[in-house]
Amino acid sequence: MIRLSQTAPFIIVFFLLFVTACNGDADPEVPPGEQEALETPVQPETKTVRSADGTRIGYTKIGSGPVPVVFVHGALNTGEQWMQVAQELSEQYTCYVIDRWGRGNSEHRTDYSLEFEIADILAVLEEAGPESYVLGHSSGAIYAIEAAKRASVAGLILYEPPLHAFIEGPFVDETFDRIYSAFEDGKYEESLHIFLSEEARVPDEAIAEVEATPFWDHMVEHTPHSVIEWKALMQEDMDLERYRDIAVPTLMLAGTVTEEHPSFATDALDALLPETQIAMLEGEGHTANLSSPDMVSEEIDEFISGTVQ
Repeated sequence: MIRLSQTAPFIIVFFLLFVTACNGDADPEVPPGEQEALETPVQPETKTVRSADGTRIGYTKIGSGPVPVVFVHGALNTGEQWMQVAQELSEQYTCYVIDRWGRGNSEHRTDYSLEFEIADILAVLEEAGPESYVLGHSSGAIYAIEAAKRASVAGLILYEPPLHAFIEGPFVDETFDRIYSAFEDGKYEESLHIFLSEEARVPDEAIAEVEATPFWDHMVEHTPHSVIEWKALMQEDMDLERYRDIAVPTLMLAGTVTEEHPSFATDALDALLPETQIAMLEGEGHTANLSSPDMVSEEIDEFISGTVQ
């Protein structure tokens, strides 16, 4: 069982990086007059596809390279948090950045299951075409590897999948019951507060700091999706052995700040899967896609370049 206090360093690093990301769209080191000149000429296209149950799933397509890369973001995110990395890769690859159900340009669904989530990815994979690579971040990495069990993919890129959290049980039952009860009553801020203060043990002053940023509203907005997702994952049999037969090249991304975090299954999957390599993101944590998109894109490019047939 994961102790509550073990999640605190990860959550605090997560917050600080998002607070930085929300402080403005322009690079603070670039003079405002020069920002427009530095923007990439590659223009993204917003598209949609219907999942197996008819739900409209939005994604952003950017680039025209011969190798498709499908991006699956984490629980409290939208695809927007991966657009900087996609921009970096767009000259060499065609990137398909998904907005998961109920987020961004994707429709909400009243029912939820692991299979619905995977079907959404499979629908975008069909659009991307054969020989696609799939990148999954955080809980998105769980769905990415599940999709690889059901479809032919050229390779996987998994950034700190929290599989151990759901295998070993991240929540005290009574705490999750109150998180879920507040969610059912439509009290999303209360639900989020309980998670942050009692499960993640984030200090009150840190929570207050995040509440003063645009990211707080973002977190509250996506709390319902996260609570539903956590509940469903805790009810699944997430034995790592289910992935043993996935024999495609797999890159495990991990931050040096969070590599010892007990939730993430980076080392366990590296030991289990037959074709893996680990790339350590020096000085980074769970959100290097925001703080160092160039570092992340370089690791992805090096991996795909070395494995593409």
